[in-house]
Amino acid sequence: MERPRTEIPLFELPLVAVPGERVPLHIFEERYRRMFADCRDDGSPLAILLRTDGGTSSIGCAVELTEVLEEFGDGRLNVIVTGRHRIRIVDRREGEDYPLATVEQLPEGDGGAADPGPALAAFERLLAAAGSTSEPAPTMRSAFEIAARVELPVATKQALLECDSEAIRLETLRETLDALVEGAERSRQVAERAAGNGHAPI
Repeated sequence: MERPRTEIPLFELPLVAVPGERVPLHIFEERYRRMFADCRDDGSPLAILLRTDGGTSSIGCAVELTEVLEEFGDGRLNVIVTGRHRIRIVDRREGEDYPLATVEQLPEGDGGAADPGPALAAFERLLAAAGSTSEPAPTMRSAFEIAARVELPVATKQALLECDSEAIRLETLRETLDALVEGAERSRQVAERAAGNGHAPI
C-alpha cells in the first residue's frame, strides 16, 4: 500500500533529530527565518535531513516548532523543535522562499517483538558513569525514546532513523551506549589519576 505523501519545508543540517527529541536551533539565514515564520503561523511541520560533505540523506525526521526561546531585532531566532516521526524524501524542489520536499511518513517499527531492557540498562549505566542523578522516564520503551535523552554520534542517530527494525535499533543503541559508558569511565579514571599526580587513588 502506498503511504500518504505531503509537501513540507525542508531544512538540511549537519545534525540528526529523532522522534521525541527536543532540538535547539539558531535560525539566522533569511530564507529559514521565513520558513520558521510560516511554520509558526500555521503550525505546519518541517523536515530535518542530515547534510554532510557526501550529500544529503533521503531519510530524516519531521519536526514541529514547539518553542521560541528568543527573538532578536535583526530577525534571528533561537527555537526548540521536537521530532515527530520518520520520513522519506520522495521529491525535492526549490520553493519561492525556501526548499520544499514531498515526504512520506515511515512506520516507527516493523511490528516485531523487541525488548528495550538491555538498552535501558545501558542507559542507566551511562547515567551512573556520568554522575547523573536523573532516572529513565517510565514511558521510555522504544529506541527513539531512549535516544532522545542522550547525546549520540550523528552517524548512530542516522542509522537509527534508517533502520526499519525496532529490535535492531535497540541493539545498535545498546552497543553505542555501552561504548559511551566505557569512554565516560576512562575519562573519570584519567581525571582521578591526574588529581593524584599520576597515581591511582587509594
